[in-house]
Amino acid sequence: MTIELEMKPDRSFLNAFNRAVARFPAAAVSVETGQGTLTPDGFCAASADPPIVVLTFPKCAGVLPGPRFSVGTRAAKEEGGSVASLQCVVLEKRELGDHWMLLASVRRLEITGGTPLVSWGRDLPIASDSPFPPKP
Repeated sequence: MTIELEMKPDRSFLNAFNRAVARFPAAAVSVETGQGTLTPDGFCAASADPPIVVLTFPKCAGVLPGPRFSVGTRAAKEEGGSVASLQCVVLEKRELGDHWMLLASVRRLEITGGTPLVSWGRDLPIASDSPFPPKP
C-alpha cells in the first residue's frame, strides 16, 4: 500500500504513518532521572565527536528528563539489567510537532555487555476511523 502526501495530513495518513514507523526496529531504552524512569519513543546517536545523542518524548507524556540523566539500553528479558548506559547533560530542547526532542551531551559511559532488547512492530494507537486495520 502506498499513500502520497500532497497537503496537510488527514487522520488516515497520520494513522498509517504511525503504523509504518512502528515497523522500524529501535533500541529499547529507558531514562533514569533521579525521580523515576521514563521511556523515550526515539533514541539515536547524533554525533560521535563530540558524543551527542537525541531522544524524543511525546508531549502527552507530560514529563521530560532534567538537565542531567542516564539513558540505558535494556538487556534481553532473560538477562535483565542494562547492556550499556550513558550519563548525559541536556544541550537543547526543541518542540517538534507532537513531540519534544532533546539533544544531550554524553559525559560518561558504561558497557556491561549482554544482548540488547530491540523493539519493533509495536502497536500505536489507531483512530477508529482508520481504513487500516490493526495488525493481527
